[in-house]
Amino acid sequence: MANIDYQQVATGKDPRDIDEFERIRGEINKMTHPLHPPVDWSLVQRLGVALFTKNGVDLQSVVYYAMARTRLNGWNGFAEGCELMAVLIVSQWESFWPNTNAMRARNEMLDWFAARVGALVRQLVRSPETMQDVFRAEYALKRVSDKLQQHKEINVMLINSLLYFLQECVKESKAAASTYSNEPPIVLPLVYLPQQEASTSSSFSSSIPATADTQQVFTSIHAIKTKKRFPWIPVLSGVVAGCVLTLGSVLVYHMWEPEAPVAHFLAAAQPEPELMPINQAMTYNAELQQQEQKILRIYQQKLMDIAQASPVNDLQRGQEISQLLQKVYPQNSVSTQWRQQLENLSAVAKDTGYVSTQQAVQALLNELLESEKLHRGYMTISSLKTGLYNIQSQLSASPPIAYLLMQIEQQNQQGIKPSPAQLHQIDDQLKGLQARYLLLQAAKEREFQE
Repeated sequence: MANIDYQQVATGKDPRDIDEFERIRGEINKMTHPLHPPVDWSLVQRLGVALFTKNGVDLQSVVYYAMARTRLNGWNGFAEGCELMAVLIVSQWESFWPNTNAMRARNEMLDWFAARVGALVRQLVRSPETMQDVFRAEYALKRVSDKLQQHKEINVMLINSLLYFLQECVKESKAAASTYSNEPPIVLPLVYLPQQEASTSSSFSSSIPATADTQQVFTSIHAIKTKKRFPWIPVLSGVVAGCVLTLGSVLVYHMWEPEAPVAHFLAAAQPEPELMPINQAMTYNAELQQQEQKILRIYQQKLMDIAQASPVNDLQRGQEISQLLQKVYPQNSVSTQWRQQLENLSAVAKDTGYVSTQQAVQALLNELLESEKLHRGYMTISSLKTGLYNIQSQLSASPPIAYLLMQIEQQNQQGIKPSPAQLHQIDDQLKGLQARYLLLQAAKEREFQE
């Protein structure tokens, strides 16, 4: 395939003070919110276009725009996002924001794209109709990877992981399908054109829906081979397939109508799948070795999701289940019991030992200062002993979690097994902190909604 140079776009300055960018960030932040409010991806897309028109193109906005396009348009949107990113990185490395002396910021944005958008792409269904978009994305991301590898400050591990996934998709497609050529379709780069020019050329296919207030849009030029077809064949096939599917759907609906909603409702109560035991894995070692790359790719994403997850995810899940049960069964005791458990856990984290100790130390200091002012110059040893004893008692009554962990670490070094009581105390404190954190977040969310 011929090497295609990407045409340049109008790059922009730091967008963080621009209203459209602030609104985009507000929507994106919902992705990590513990209450999981819905993200308005259509709004993110529209604001992205408005921001590009108003300020020019920057890497952070492109990453968010690519996420929105992928959410809304699947493989086609993802391909457009990759192409737009390639425009900046391949053709305008020196000129886009963040600038070249902020390589760490660039790296974090690229990692966010590879992790977040990559996780979404791995869930997309592939079909013969989407493979041209897969080819487009793979070609653009390969150009991005090649450029990034020229800069030692950039870690390309996550980008290359996503690229490897796309390359595997391309290989599978070439092996399974004979309707595609061995080379990806020639896709010329994204260009930045006035809307009226784009609409007058039949060579352009718009990357976003045209709107009245959009002055400029991003377009992608595709050289697509056309085939001579008989128009009545797909029509007849569609009619027959539609009849069969309709009949099948009616039968399935009547057979499963009573059970399907209940099964869906109970799905959240199912336990997480267990890991395969090591001895069983070794039994199937040969089969697992053959799928090494696929297995590692999937588990890499799973581990990334775990590392990036909120520490209160499990409790948040319980809160959502309780709220669902409360709506369906308003008088149920299960939701009441859950709320009480959450309150009890939260109470464990409301320890006043630190505050009491601070107050005791301050009282002792005040007494020393008062003695100094009265020129007595001394305190009785008995008074000092009493004050220090009270402080020590308060500290011993409520040791912090860090101290408890240090104790267990020291015991491990000495070969001493921690007692069940010690482990139970740590479990209670950790769960208590998580429960209190969750309740504080929920209270803040209620205030925001009111």
